[in-house]
Amino acid sequence: MGAKRIGVFVCHCGKNIASTIDVKRVVEEMRMYPGVEHAENYLYMCSDPGQELVRKAVREKSLDGLVMSNCSPSLHQKTFRRLAGSLGLNPFHCEIANIREQCSWPHPDWPEVATLKAINIIRGVVEKVKRNEALVPGRAQITRRTMVIGAGVAGIRAALAVANA
Repeated sequence: MGAKRIGVFVCHCGKNIASTIDVKRVVEEMRMYPGVEHAENYLYMCSDPGQELVRKAVREKSLDGLVMSNCSPSLHQKTFRRLAGSLGLNPFHCEIANIREQCSWPHPDWPEVATLKAINIIRGVVEKVKRNEALVPGRAQITRRTMVIGAGVAGIRAALAVANA
């Protein structure tokens, strides 16, 4: 596998991130990090204009790995992996660096600490993306049959639950 061309996208998350973390400094640090071909920040990276910035960067810089530095993966990982897939990238070459819950929120009174921690977390995720392999979701054939053994209360309840499902 050849070297990846990675883009790092740092979200302000309104003021959730940018009120504590110096996002411009984070971007400048990431621009100098080996393997990072592009780094930029935006107010709401999950918004349509934010996603358009990602699209433009992938096309112009031939990026094949994305590090989205924003909030929790449970909130936007599907959003950004779907975006990566729509651009012809393997969705599993897109990872989230959770700098909101892991840096900004726990360190509101220590912006220098939060900023340095964000830089380190993003570096770690960049290294992960460098090593990610192209994955393809598996498919399994399912046979829709069930057998319940036992005629006691538990067996009858299990049979009824399966029948109702």
